[in-house]
Amino acid sequence: MQGNNTIYQRIFDNAREGMILTDAEGRIILINPRAVELFKYDSKDELLHKKIEVLVPPHLRKTHEQYREMYYRSPQNYSMSERGVLEGYCKDGSTVYLEISLSYFEDESGNPNVLCFLSDVTPRIRTELALQRERELHELKSRFVSMVSHELRTPLSNIYTSATLLSRYQDRSDQEKRERHIQRIKRSVKSLIELLEDILSFQKFENIEEQLRLEHLSVQSLVQEAIAELNLSGDDAKRLQIRVDPSLHYLTDRMIFKTIVKNLLNNALKYSSSKQGRVLLDIVEDGDTLRLRIMDEGIGIPKEELPSIFDRFYRASNAMHFRGTGLGLTIVKNLVGILGGSISVDSIENQYTEFVVELPLQLHPPVIASGESQNFRS
Repeated sequence: MQGNNTIYQRIFDNAREGMILTDAEGRIILINPRAVELFKYDSKDELLHKKIEVLVPPHLRKTHEQYREMYYRSPQNYSMSERGVLEGYCKDGSTVYLEISLSYFEDESGNPNVLCFLSDVTPRIRTELALQRERELHELKSRFVSMVSHELRTPLSNIYTSATLLSRYQDRSDQEKRERHIQRIKRSVKSLIELLEDILSFQKFENIEEQLRLEHLSVQSLVQEAIAELNLSGDDAKRLQIRVDPSLHYLTDRMIFKTIVKNLLNNALKYSSSKQGRVLLDIVEDGDTLRLRIMDEGIGIPKEELPSIFDRFYRASNAMHFRGTGLGLTIVKNLVGILGGSISVDSIENQYTEFVVELPLQLHPPVIASGESQNFRS
């Protein structure tokens, strides 16, 4: 019997797969050298009697503990191929990617134990992630080139054509024609400026967490400022319906909040199917959350394209004949994230689109005092 135990111990110690044995409380009672090595610890003594969650990324530990408790209530054995790849948390804070197998058994006293086998697949996963990133960059480049070529070609062609025709109108009687082409040139130049502003705005908003300027502000006043800056036509202004409590105040960054509202309203108005389609902006306080709902009765978004709608330079297939860069919603999502919130979208093509932004009323972002903040608003 002693000889068998010695053999089992040698197998355990020399296995090229990591092996960890835990008890009913999730405490590590045995761990082999390979597992110690995988998680970059110096000795098994650093891990013995600690909860298995010490080897799980901090943001997943509570969830893992819940799953572990559920597993013990209904234990079953499963192999690596059944569970996919999991993330492990190393001593130095780095990540190791693992395939695992679990084996449940009870010891001589009837106490439940789980033996976990760990296989390191980090090199494979990193290669896959690198290839995925390369594909994403290639797709991003293709979108950018497509967007720029589309958005530049039309205004530049208009400018060239109108400038050429202007040189032919020399008589006073041609003044009306000259004015028409001058206005066409102005509109085209304005379109190019808006394109550049979208691109520059995206760059400007990418890293501004440390430049926030938080103030307690009237939400109604912020919305009114945002709408004024949109310079809406009479028809668009009539279609817009605003519902916000005049007494509602919110701790936020003025420019970021207005940019979120302006971009979402601009999209809603642009993609509405007719001048009669209403656009609704509804802002309410719900518990510890400020909820913004922007709904339009426009062209909608194809269901299969909803997961991509916040990607950089992405434009829905039914919106290609509208002018735009595909950056507006990306900017909105980034800014909502900076304020600690979330954004979701629901849509039915040719019926409606609804965006819901939820912002926490208690913000804890990194803030620089107003007098020290960098002037990113220039």
